[in-house]
Amino acid sequence: MAFCYYLPGVLKCSMEERAPSLIVVHSVISMLDRSPNPEWWDDFFRNRWTLLTNKECTVVQEWLFWINSLNDSGFDETTIERSLDTLQLLIRSSR
Repeated sequence: MAFCYYLPGVLKCSMEERAPSLIVVHSVISMLDRSPNPEWWDDFFRNRWTLLTNKECTVVQEWLFWINSLNDSGFDETTIERSLDTLQLLIRSSR
């Protein structure tokens, strides 16, 4: 799926350019800012994010920690925490 193909490029580009304000970064984080109840996740989300391996989810978590460490990221703690929790749920569910 194209999502899995392009996601690493989004992460890499945002880090190399130190550009957490890119629209695509906001889109990725908005997708991850989910309910802690996987039953409420929509098909759009499930059809993409469940394709990632645990290792890939861990890389996205590290990217979120990097985003959170920036003073100018524009994301509040709650959004980052929910996104990290969502990734943790994805990791647990794939075991």
